[in-house]
Amino acid sequence: MSERVEKNEATTHIKQVINGDTAERHLCSECAEHLGYGDAFSGFGFDVAGLFGNFFGDAVHSLGAPRKVVRCPKCGSSFNDIVREGRVGCAECYKVFYNELKPSLQRIHGQIHHSGKIASTAEPVSEEEAKIDEKEELKKQMDEAVAAQNFELAAQLRDRIKELDGGTKMSKWYVDKGEQGDIVLSTRVRLARNLEEFPFPCRLDTASRIKVNEKVRDTLLSCVPELGLHYVTMDSLSREQAISLAERHLISPEFASVREGRALMLTEDETVGIMLCEEDHIRVQVMKAGLALMDCYVLADKIDSALDKKLNFAFDESLGYLTQCPTNLGTAMRASVMLHLPALRRSGQLAVLSSTISKLGLTLRGAYGRAGSRAAISIS
Repeated sequence: MSERVEKNEATTHIKQVINGDTAERHLCSECAEHLGYGDAFSGFGFDVAGLFGNFFGDAVHSLGAPRKVVRCPKCGSSFNDIVREGRVGCAECYKVFYNELKPSLQRIHGQIHHSGKIASTAEPVSEEEAKIDEKEELKKQMDEAVAAQNFELAAQLRDRIKELDGGTKMSKWYVDKGEQGDIVLSTRVRLARNLEEFPFPCRLDTASRIKVNEKVRDTLLSCVPELGLHYVTMDSLSREQAISLAERHLISPEFASVREGRALMLTEDETVGIMLCEEDHIRVQVMKAGLALMDCYVLADKIDSALDKKLNFAFDESLGYLTQCPTNLGTAMRASVMLHLPALRRSGQLAVLSSTISKLGLTLRGAYGRAGSRAAISIS
């Protein structure tokens, strides 16, 4: 009851703390106005419903609308009560009025999926359900990143989605920094192989090249399915896409320029690339970041051995593996490391280095396998 009139219900409650002493007063609206308290918001030019309308959207404007009022079975609150008071009546209200509250909660918190500690009273969520929820949220964020042209973030989100799908994090050689990465940018091991029953690619028409490509493709997919190789016909790519592959050292510049009758098999992380009907029928290439010669060789040899069990390679006991270019005869393998050598380049010492290492059986080549911009040492 109001302390002054003693007959009206107290609607205004005043608490004062002075020097540690607390005093409370309970007044009806008439007494509050008489004593000068009035509406606490009256001097600001807006009402409480208008204030919370910023959070609850158009719900405020529906106050008083002639419709059936839904109330929480636990505390009796209606959604209009929540809007008017700016407070939720009980935990059950979040379930009863979830659809009405959802847009506001999204605006306030930025998301509506809890990612913190789980209360012991909560219903247990299976790991699979949690993954599904996280993937949905990540896909939404990825779409937003693409729309904003933030492709680096989009790629990171894509990789996380693939992890949730049971894959491993994609790790490309030109993104990672491997052993001795300050100098050694990447390591590559390449094997050239040809099929005994077909002429070399320079003597094949387009139809025959496609036949070779499909034969090798089917063999690879059945022999090494764990690699997850993707098959791409080069003539299905645009010129820009082909150039991009060449810039990432996944194909040769020549392979990018003449695409008809050629195909590429590539792993998701771009570690393994297999060019079909380039200079030879098959060119297996394994690339890793930093100095990783043995790792690259082991993987390349695994692929080669798997193919050897199913295909009849062109091979001579005296000459070794037969290739279109006679300089590649024998092991038909080339191992190379791409080095960053700016000081030697500026000082003009690369020519001296080239002469010196040639005595060791090494060859200094350009970054794309040709003379000119010398940045890679090829070991063959």
